This record gives sequence, structure tokens and C-alpha cells, in this order.
Amino acid sequence: MFGHGSTSGGYAGGEVVAYATPDFDLQGHVDYVGVNRGDQTTLGARAEYLISHSVPLSAWVGYDYATLRGGGLSENANTLSVGLRYYFGGGGTLVQRQRSGVDGWGPSPVDVQF
Repeated sequence: MFGHGSTSGGYAGGEVVAYATPDFDLQGHVDYVGVNRGDQTTLGARAEYLISHSVPLSAWVGYDYATLRGGGLSENANTLSVGLRYYFGGGGTLVQRQRSGVDGWGPSPVDVQF
């Protein structure tokens, strides 16, 4: 149990995805979490490119900026990440894999992050 008294909080977030080509997407997101006298806000962007239709491997790069406030303190963090993602199933574009699933049962990516 943390502290004394009641605890209240909330979450709000959203994401937008735009496809520059059928195999290249740009994503943006914002997340906010607040609990009692503290909160965290994260803003981020990511780009993903499907390298091959026959070997469904994509590469992505992302950036996040986060602020954490509470107890009179305020901290900021910048995170740059890169990764590879393998999509199981048949061939298709990134749009097809992310939106409808080329297998008919939805996409099942394996994500490796560095």
C-alpha cells in the first residue's frame, strides 16, 4: 500500500498512423497518466518500413519525449529506439499486414527492440 488516504488518477492517450506508401508508415502518439499529485506525459513518433513482401521483415525507428512530475520534482527523458519486426503469415504490404492481416486472422508481429 502506498501512502495514506484515497488514490485517484486517470489516463488519456491517442495515436495516429499515416501511410506515405503502402510499405512505409509514420506514427505519432501522446499519453498522459496522472495519479494524485504526480503525472507523466509522453509524446512520441515512429516510422516503419517493410523491407520485403516475401520475407516480411520491417525496420523501424522511434523517438519519445517524456516528462514526469510529482512531489515537487520534474524530470524529462529523451529516448531513441530502433528495431526489427517480423510479421508471420503470407505476403502483403505493410498496410495489409497492419490493417487487415494477410492470414485472415490478424497480424502477429514479433518485435525486437534495441
